[in-house]
Amino acid sequence: MRNWRGTPGGAERLPEALGLSIAPSVAWLWARRLCTALCLAFALGYLPYRFYLRTGLSQYLLLKAELLQIRAGNQKLLKDNRHLRMELDLLSGDDHAIERVARDELGLIRTKELVFKVEETQP
Repeated sequence: MRNWRGTPGGAERLPEALGLSIAPSVAWLWARRLCTALCLAFALGYLPYRFYLRTGLSQYLLLKAELLQIRAGNQKLLKDNRHLRMELDLLSGDDHAIERVARDELGLIRTKELVFKVEETQP
């Protein structure tokens, strides 16, 4: 019969194969290997994850997305600013346009004018 290493000697080596009686040097060797494997797994898996979580690639991607969002907001504000500048230019020389804005948007009336407010009700 073959033992767990594939060499002859079967039943008398079974306790060793199950780890029941291991020499101290062999146990120390396996403990050191296990510790080294855990440290290596930690160094290769967890540490880069933690470093890239706060800085590096993930931070770069977040900042790039934020920059694109800010640029889009700036473009919208520039468009609104142009529109308001154009409206200001139109209102600066036209008294009828100023009166229309005062009446429609601000709800102002001239003296001695009566205002009738008509509201429709939905059935």
